[in-house]
Amino acid sequence: MADLRSIAQELYGRPLSEFIAARKEAAAGAGDKELAKQVKALRKPSAAAWAVNALARDRAELVEEVVELGEQLRDAQSDSDGSRTRLLDRARRDLTRQAIDEATELARTSGGTLSAQAAAGVEETLRAAMTDPDAANAVQDGLLVNTFAASPFEPVDLTDVVAIPPEGARPRTRKVKQGPTQLERKRREAAEAAVEKARRKARTATEELESLVDEREELQDELAELRKRAKAIDREIGETERALDQADKAADRAEEAEREAQRVLEDAEAELDRLG
Repeated sequence: MADLRSIAQELYGRPLSEFIAARKEAAAGAGDKELAKQVKALRKPSAAAWAVNALARDRAELVEEVVELGEQLRDAQSDSDGSRTRLLDRARRDLTRQAIDEATELARTSGGTLSAQAAAGVEETLRAAMTDPDAANAVQDGLLVNTFAASPFEPVDLTDVVAIPPEGARPRTRKVKQGPTQLERKRREAAEAAVEKARRKARTATEELESLVDEREELQDELAELRKRAKAIDREIGETERALDQADKAADRAEEAEREAQRVLEDAEAELDRLG
């Protein structure tokens, strides 16, 4: 006969919309009045708690990475290793964002959605799992009914956030650090990739600069040539204007001479007519 934990694990693994009907069915099939009563008492999880449970069940490796990162953070803080703490804190933010994306996708595939408020609850709970071993065990157990936050001054109170208390601390093998961790290797690979990308950009920028410098020099030469031509044209314009001025004066003199000749002609014709 199934026990309460196995029934709870099956119930909390169902889509959130099916929980009430599935709990009723499980209680009816419990075969024991006391067990049926306990099944009926199992609380429906909040949307955020369901998402954390889904991560623990369907993305167990990701949740394990969250927990291990929390252990590394606590070790770094205990050793007052500022640079390592900053490195791990950046990794924590990246990993949390990844977990939120995964939780959103799990909610979508189950026919639901993960609101901004629920996503904030998921993030808060994962942060608590990084700071408190009991919280980590509760998260990985996958039987949360509510999300929770960690306190810097006291242990996380799990009284009202789990359907059934975890059976015990999960065994963890802490390895003596022999070299860079997988996380550190990933961060280094990302940094190396960023450096290489920056180098490519720098090379491209240098090539573009050289091209622009060559183009600028060509334009400067062309401008100098145009200025020389402009000076020559200015001289030609000046000479043409002077010639035009002289031509205007000569034309004026010719017009005056023509008028004088016309008067003489008219006088001669008049005298001829008088003598005729």
